[in-house]
Amino acid sequence: MLLYGETESREQKERRENGQTFENNIQKILEMTKYQVLTEIEVRRQFGKDITAIDHLLITDKFLIAFQDKWRESKTGNSDIHHFIHCVTEVQINTGIMCLAIYLSRKSLTSVSELAFERQNAKNVNYYISIHSESFTPFDTRLET
Repeated sequence: MLLYGETESREQKERRENGQTFENNIQKILEMTKYQVLTEIEVRRQFGKDITAIDHLLITDKFLIAFQDKWRESKTGNSDIHHFIHCVTEVQINTGIMCLAIYLSRKSLTSVSELAFERQNAKNVNYYISIHSESFTPFDTRLET
């Protein structure tokens, strides 16, 4: 996040653009399914302005799949995970439908973040998993239109 008067470095701009491309590609893949898929903006419109940690919401007849995708060079911290858990919980309460929550990232979660997912899974309301791989690439020519 930039402070007032600061400018974005070339590296920061590249990371931001890679992250947006990665997010757009995940959206395109999900839209290839037969299910309705809400974008981050549509999720906020439908569930509230504070529901900002769900990038994609795939809606099936029996359950929801909430995705958060992060293009970072560092592990995902506890505050990001707790915000994701909060957002998924709010969507589940609002709809009454169980959510599979998937956190996609280039780096693994911290051990504390993994513990937060384990504790949530023990509640048997929603199911949380993380998928990470440094081989994720923001660019995929198969998805170009």
